[in-house]
Amino acid sequence: MKVSRSAISDALIALVQSANYPFTQVSKHYQHWDAQDTSSWPVAYVRHIGEEVKHLNYAQPQYYVHYRIFAYALVNAADPVFDVDDQVTNPLLDALDAVFTPVGGQKITLGLQPVDECFIEGPIFIADGVEDGRAVYVVPVVVVTI
Repeated sequence: MKVSRSAISDALIALVQSANYPFTQVSKHYQHWDAQDTSSWPVAYVRHIGEEVKHLNYAQPQYYVHYRIFAYALVNAADPVFDVDDQVTNPLLDALDAVFTPVGGQKITLGLQPVDECFIEGPIFIADGVEDGRAVYVVPVVVVTI
């Protein structure tokens, strides 16, 4: 791979930090939601979880580098009129969608050569926190590079 994995992780962190959501922290130093003091939430962690290498027509290999964004937020589970979808889930996911959505037909390249593109792909896990007030979201991201 022609770009360092650390550079990709750092660029993804910067992209998530640019989201229009009030994350108090975005880091690659993943922490499980049960191991945290929730007073610092909402937080997000960018975690490198694996890679695929594909050789297409014996050309230079393409790397599909897989990440997960773990986002944690508090919800007011005790309030019967609190709408977790409108007040937490939709704004958080919309903010992440926005930073990974190409503008004007341009791919998201993280500002790195030779990253070809970066996008959300796959199922998004949602634990909305209505039971205990702690919402957890896991967003799959793929970075394609050579």
